[in-house]
Amino acid sequence: SYNAFELMSQILLLEKEMGRARDIPMGPRIIDIDIVYFNNEIINEASLIVPHPKITDRRFVLLPIQEIAPDYLHPILLKSNTILLKECGDSLAVYKKAP
Repeated sequence: SYNAFELMSQILLLEKEMGRARDIPMGPRIIDIDIVYFNNEIINEASLIVPHPKITDRRFVLLPIQEIAPDYLHPILLKSNTILLKECGDSLAVYKKAP
């Protein structure tokens, strides 16, 4: 079992193995894996911020999380994923991939 920082190291390794280059900040990428939540931990370090600071602005993140854990409380905002999704201002359409 990894702590959040060990998990992030493994994620970065996996992204690199899949061909992700970090040449341009916020530039195009082949893959992007984020840690959105990690248990109930609150981490604010240069190398890792958890919960992910953009979760409340990203419908494409909130919708699947709400389906998996609708009542889970954001450890800082103390709002459920269901409430965060309802309050999200992102109008981006999100589609499920057909099985």
